[in-house]
Amino acid sequence: MKAPDSEVMVLHTLTADPDCGGRGCGRAFVAFYEDCARRHGCLRLRMDTNAINVRARAIYRRLGCREADIVDCTFNGIPGVRLVCLEKELTPAQ
Repeated sequence: MKAPDSEVMVLHTLTADPDCGGRGCGRAFVAFYEDCARRHGCLRLRMDTNAINVRARAIYRRLGCREADIVDCTFNGIPGVRLVCLEKELTPAQ
């Protein structure tokens, strides 16, 4: 999605304890992120997750995110990480 930087909100490295899964924490945080973006005039979200994190990828897919690309990188000093770049277009607040 092409958009001016002023209309894009980016979130890096959202993590949740896998032992606390199924309680809605990830869904609630993404809802907070979407609300925050709208309040700041941003209707496009960008996030990333590790390609091996199939659980996170499934959650993001269910929340309406699309996988735009996968990039190989060194992440926080860890070589060989494959980051999935996620995007979501929001509707304006009602």
